[in-house]
Amino acid sequence: MKRYRELIITIAERDIEQFSECLASAATKSWARNKGREDEALSFVGFSSKPYCFDHIINNEHIASLWLANNEEGGLEVSNIVPTKEICLSVSKYNSILESFLEKVISSAKDKVNFQVSITNEEFTLEDELSEEASQALRVFSSSANKSTGHAHPLDKKRWFHFINLAFKSSSEFDTDILEKFLVEDGWDEEKASKLTIDFEYSIGLLSSFVKVRGTI
Repeated sequence: MKRYRELIITIAERDIEQFSECLASAATKSWARNKGREDEALSFVGFSSKPYCFDHIINNEHIASLWLANNEEGGLEVSNIVPTKEICLSVSKYNSILESFLEKVISSAKDKVNFQVSITNEEFTLEDELSEEASQALRVFSSSANKSTGHAHPLDKKRWFHFINLAFKSSSEFDTDILEKFLVEDGWDEEKASKLTIDFEYSIGLLSSFVKVRGTI
C-alpha cells in the first residue's frame, strides 16, 4: 500500500527563523517562499505560531503551496501541500512534491543550521501499523467474508470481532484511513469499506471506554 509521506524537522526553537531564511535563500526556479501567504495565514487562520509557505513552480506556473508549521515536539513538520490546479493531490504527486522540497530546498541548509530530518516511507504494510496476529486476522476476514454483506454472516462476524480484539490489543490508535484503504484495495467497494471502518472505529472506542471503567480485557 502507498500513503502520503510525512516529513519532520527536528530543530531547536531558537534556530527556526534562521532556518526558514536559509530555505528562502536556497529557493530555486521551482521553489519560492511566499511571505504574503504566511502573513495571511497568521491573521485569518489563527496559527499559534508562525507558519512558513513555499510555492512549488513548474514552467513558471504555480502548482502547489507547501506549508511548514511547528509540531508538538517544538520542531517543524510539513503540515500540508495544497494544490492550485486540482482539488486534491494523488499520493504519488504529493510525495513527489515533498521529495523535491527535501532535495532542492531543505538539503541546501544542512551546513548552515543544526537540524535533522526524518521522512516516512511511501510503501507500507499492515504489519507496519499492527501486530502480525492482527494483520493476519484482518486478511483472513477480508478474504473469507462475503463482500456484498460485510460481516452479516455469523462466521464473518466472528472473524471480524477477532480482528477488532487483536487490533485493539496491538494498537488502539490504528489509523482507520489505513483500514479503509486496505479494504478497498482488497476488493471491497468504497461504501462497504467505509461502513466497516466506521464499525471498527466505534468498536475500538467502546473497548477503550470499557477498559477505562473495568480494567484490562
